[in-house]
Amino acid sequence: MAAAIVAVAVWQGTLTGVLPSAVQYQWGFGPHSLWEGRAWTVLTATFLTSSGRMVLAQLGMLAYTVAICEWKLGWRRTAWWFWVSNVAGLWLAALLLAWPLWRAGVAVAVHTVGTSDTGASAGGVGCYGAWLGTLREPWRRRLWWLSLAILVGKTLLWPSLICDGGHLFGFLIGSWLARGWRTAEG
Repeated sequence: MAAAIVAVAVWQGTLTGVLPSAVQYQWGFGPHSLWEGRAWTVLTATFLTSSGRMVLAQLGMLAYTVAICEWKLGWRRTAWWFWVSNVAGLWLAALLLAWPLWRAGVAVAVHTVGTSDTGASAGGVGCYGAWLGTLREPWRRRLWWLSLAILVGKTLLWPSLICDGGHLFGFLIGSWLARGWRTAEG
């Protein structure tokens, strides 16, 4: 995944520049993508970055979330948790946060519905939620609640509904999927 993100960044010129807004709108993911019948952009947005700084942030995030999850839980589970958390997290953010707030006329939502998010962070945060489940108590519970508080706090203080909502839903989905796996394994 890291190689694909870097390859797309080289192709789009975002290692040294910025992603053109037309490309971000067309291939990134936002509520408008669902309304325009382009739900698949939740997949293409995963590999896009808006700038060289974001490329570095995405690679660091993948190392901290996806790589650790893969090391602790295996590549098949990690791939499953990543994609389910990424896709479902972003769709839920669009449908349960951005759309209702937009309908209510909330300013941040009015701005959000026409923008597109890029990056792999929703799936990465889902993998983080999954590997937190491998920790022993009381650390598992403490870090889970601390992580949830940080995600909710960031969403409330500096809202970016698709990005932050995707992180929040991705984390909850990854945690829930890992809990189901832990229960099934005994």
